[in-house]
Amino acid sequence: MATRFLTEGDMRFIPAIGDTLLDRYYVEEIFGASGETAILRCLDTRLDVQGVVKMLMGDPDDPFFPERRERFLASARVQARLNHPNIVHITNVESRPQMTFSVMEMLHGVTLGQHVSDLNVTLTSKEVIEIFISIIDAVSMAHAGDVLHRYMNPSNVILNQQGDRLSPRILNFAASRFSPDLDPVHALPYLAPEQLFDFDDATVQSDIFSICAMIYQVFTHRPPLQFDTYEEYVEFYHGGGEITYYPDAIPGNFVPLIQSGLRVDPAQRFASASQLLAELKRLGKRFTLSANLTVEAPKTYAPGTLRANTNASVEADVRWSAAGLPPVRKRTGSFQVPAEAVQLPEALTKHYRVEQAVFLSNNNNVSLVQSLDQEAGGTFVLKYIDHPSDPQREAFLEGARRSKLLAEHTPYIQDVLVIYPESCAIVTANTVRKSLAQCMANNVVLSDKVAAQTFILLGQALLAAHNAGFIHGNLKPSNVFFENRKGIFTPVLYDFGQRLYISEPEQLSPEHIPFAAPELRYNFQHANAQTDIFAFGMLLNYALLGRVPYTSFSAGSLLREVSAITAAPSLSTLKPGVYGDLIRIIDWCTAFEPSQRYANFSDILRDLYVVFDKIPSPQNAS
Repeated sequence: MATRFLTEGDMRFIPAIGDTLLDRYYVEEIFGASGETAILRCLDTRLDVQGVVKMLMGDPDDPFFPERRERFLASARVQARLNHPNIVHITNVESRPQMTFSVMEMLHGVTLGQHVSDLNVTLTSKEVIEIFISIIDAVSMAHAGDVLHRYMNPSNVILNQQGDRLSPRILNFAASRFSPDLDPVHALPYLAPEQLFDFDDATVQSDIFSICAMIYQVFTHRPPLQFDTYEEYVEFYHGGGEITYYPDAIPGNFVPLIQSGLRVDPAQRFASASQLLAELKRLGKRFTLSANLTVEAPKTYAPGTLRANTNASVEADVRWSAAGLPPVRKRTGSFQVPAEAVQLPEALTKHYRVEQAVFLSNNNNVSLVQSLDQEAGGTFVLKYIDHPSDPQREAFLEGARRSKLLAEHTPYIQDVLVIYPESCAIVTANTVRKSLAQCMANNVVLSDKVAAQTFILLGQALLAAHNAGFIHGNLKPSNVFFENRKGIFTPVLYDFGQRLYISEPEQLSPEHIPFAAPELRYNFQHANAQTDIFAFGMLLNYALLGRVPYTSFSAGSLLREVSAITAAPSLSTLKPGVYGDLIRIIDWCTAFEPSQRYANFSDILRDLYVVFDKIPSPQNAS
């Protein structure tokens, strides 16, 4: 991020080092200021983690300040909804009469502009492709959710240092600016012509122009256009100017891509960020890119075309059929109690009568209930939290809301029929089902073919969720169920968004530990798209192996075992008979270093489609 020195006028709006903001954020360092904001390094005294506070500067009594504050908050809230490993994660937003700021994750590195220009680093074609595949994929995901960046430039991309790798993180989505006020050196060269005249006149093609201008800059160490004043940029484009100079520093195969993205007429640019991404991946086919198979998915396996498992394949490979599945009437959990001992929240007693206690653990209750509504009728599953803390209530209800929303668009996420916010309760269908954990407990191990198909369907659900800005946050075997839907066993994700609230690793159960990505440090509030990818890979490993890949059983010994290694145990040694490329997919999902994992579920699905097509069916296997 380009910085400037703070003036005495600025300083009166910025806390001093040693101050504590809102009794929580202890100011450790003032990094500097950019535009109308100041950047501070702070310690979150509640979570004991460092973060970056971006504070809106200015006099709250200024008549224009409320409008600036609303723009600042709107941008921060939009970015907070974007869950992608290459988008900076916003953890909090605060707005008080005398103080407005957002809190971001702490990153260690420099901006893309500093890396290329200040450090004078020359990137190879492979490095440019890897960096911009990540950037464009993140922007494409935002576009799918109708969010534009509008202000892409090298100062808004941080290259976060992770081990010996640099991973791009994008800042400042949904920015709002006044074009004549923008820096003619660090901002205007990357601004699309249509935004030069009106910053808010942005489209998908505007972001594409800015990204291609950045690709030009990383190769040449200069932007495609450079003037000293805003008026000179206006004069250039008003005069019908086009960017025509492409020096030899730009590899010849990149020139058509950059030219297409830098057309003055938006209609002549790439139609979407996904098109730009596909073209960049085509240029990268001759390289071995991080976490990518070198084969492309056949068109016959486009997303959404695979059906759920048929009866024949499930009976042959999983060894249970619809008739053999137990209904949800078996009592499981920490306590065995009769139905009359379950005390429903008072507000629910006029709607339901308990038939059977299904699961009781701490304050988490699941019961089969009979509806007292004569029109609705029938038996349902009721889940509620008894005396929840505020964080538990918020997570539970938000997860239920997300499940209900996502289930409208994918059949592989549990549908929530009714939400009772005051009682912290949800109602779902009483479906014949069996969890992945129950299958493994019954010595049911999925064949390579069935496992690949099952996880394609689960991957489709997670891709849809991540594209909508939602993560699961707590993937584990007891949250994956096989539901009997008209005789077809369909994998379904349960408890979407139900993150854990714990303060010590020892509070985790042995079921959670193998599926928790190492960077979580067992704080599930830091869950993101990359931690979902890790858990997804461990679940696929679990389904093929029939158990977790560790030897310990208790929570304490599991923690010690996991802490002593630097990579998840691979099926290549635990079960070498598994199809080789399926093992590679798992290994790339479960890398302990997040930058070594897949960037998103679209890449995982691309590879799973290919592998599924190649794995022989069990009855045809030799």
